[in-house]
Amino acid sequence: EVHWWNILQDVNDSSTKMCRSKVLHTFEGHEDVVTSIQMIPSMDILLTASLDTTVRLWDLAKKKEKFRFCGHRAGVVDLAYSEHYRFLLSAGIDHDVCVWSPFADRLVFKLKGHGSPLLGVEFVPGTPQIVTADTEGWIKIWDARNFACVQTFLSTSKICGFTTSGKENKRILVSNVWSMYAFDQEGGPYCKIEGEDKETMSVFNPKLLSFLTGGVE
Repeated sequence: EVHWWNILQDVNDSSTKMCRSKVLHTFEGHEDVVTSIQMIPSMDILLTASLDTTVRLWDLAKKKEKFRFCGHRAGVVDLAYSEHYRFLLSAGIDHDVCVWSPFADRLVFKLKGHGSPLLGVEFVPGTPQIVTADTEGWIKIWDARNFACVQTFLSTSKICGFTTSGKENKRILVSNVWSMYAFDQEGGPYCKIEGEDKETMSVFNPKLLSFLTGGVE
């Protein structure tokens, strides 16, 4: 299930800033764990992916399912959408990335080439590049204009997440169970980042030109 929440400040306890929450609607349909949620604000559309192998588009105005995409042979783990190119990507445990249109109930294309389950997919902001990564540490960069693979390199083993920095810095930050590594998008190692915690996720702040990470102490 996917819940649509409304968060309201509790006027009876303004000193502690306690909030009340209310479920506005529950979108039912997925039959396994929901792994990723994305929004298309320009279309008032909610995107969800699940280990039940499907990707679903929900119409927020009508509060109902608009499309159900069935193209993966195993669970879907991540989603990415480009407002510029107007298509959706879904990364699956079946090693494939499926390309979908939010305007049609059909598969547009499949990005094939990974030999292990995927763990993520991202559009690089301000570029025509798509980055995918699998559990063995292989990174692939694709051209969103023709879906061609333009770069492949091995990052590090047992990776659990990655993020990109956009066209200015051209860095890919990769984390595994021990440490984090920064790579040039062309495939060369840039530096190793070590800390006291096990980092499991990261995000890039384009205004501060810096990465933020989270993990387990």
